[in-house]
Amino acid sequence: GMGLSLEFVKGEGPLIHNPVRTAADVAALRVPDPQEALWFTLEAIKQTRAELDSRGIPLIGFSGAPYTLASYAIEGHGSRN
Repeated sequence: GMGLSLEFVKGEGPLIHNPVRTAADVAALRVPDPQEALWFTLEAIKQTRAELDSRGIPLIGFSGAPYTLASYAIEGHGSRN
């Protein structure tokens, strides 16, 4: 989404092939338009909300941000450090 090369490795989790480690890396990051880049996620949320709302069930979601995402972007992979 932001120009990071992301791969999910079985048994290890996310792996970023071009981690963000320099000012140039930060400058190269893109800020995508959510309506364009994540339309499928927004549509899934919309459909899920419609179904749950009709039943009176609240939708609780989670997104690891901002520190979790930044940690992966900088480290390049999961780490206990």
